[in-house]
Amino acid sequence: MSEDHADTLGWTSDTVRKELGGIPVSTWKKWVQAGKVPAPVGRLGKLSIWRAAEIRAWFDAGMPGRAAWEERKEAAVSTASRKPGRAC
Repeated sequence: MSEDHADTLGWTSDTVRKELGGIPVSTWKKWVQAGKVPAPVGRLGKLSIWRAAEIRAWFDAGMPGRAAWEERKEAAVSTASRKPGRAC
């Protein structure tokens, strides 16, 4: 996956599909509707937006379904918040 300044702006479904190797539009829409991809973080007009870093991490994790992905994210946040020496 390529890295550029788009990380700070978020990715549209077209960018996500391109970064994942050119997934067809119909396949991506089915995955989104079936909850097989992370939830978008927002909308820009009619476009859904995903965080680039999250899509990369999701891909690197083996592209788990949304429910499994959300559980992993919550576990990571929970673990990080319990690390000793963290300022509150």
